Amino acid sequence: LIKSIKNKNIKLVLVGGYRDKQYYKKCVGEGLDNTIFIERLPARSEIIRSALSESLAYIECSEAPPSLSSIEAGLTGCKMILPKTDWVVEHFGKNVNFINSNNEEDLWDQINNTIKLNSINNLQESLSKFCENNSIKDLIKIIEEVK
Repeated sequence: LIKSIKNKNIKLVLVGGYRDKQYYKKCVGEGLDNTIFIERLPARSEIIRSALSESLAYIECSEAPPSLSSIEAGLTGCKMILPKTDWVVEHFGKNVNFINSNNEEDLWDQINNTIKLNSINNLQESLSKFCENNSIKDLIKIIEEVK
């Protein structure tokens, strides 16, 4: 991701800790002035919602399923690029763009195409069913049906 955005006149903000210090150091060394590393932001905060709503896109390149922060990003209306996993398809459907390559040029093309999109279908609406008020209603309905 860092290499694909390098020299593209776009700020890349990476938020989150790291497990592998050597890999983190490599990433920091690879990033130029356009890459910012932030260890963490307060969960469910206004600062996260503000950052996400002002971003060009939310991107997760990991082979592991995305975290719940991807739902939070989607609820802000962010354009999104996520790995195609069963979890992502179940939660996001066709409302996100899928990473289909980790090749630097292919990834840049995907990012660039996503940024150019005017809107993102029904992402906020489709994700709202996972929010507390809506999911509790569904849970109560299921429990009542089981009785």
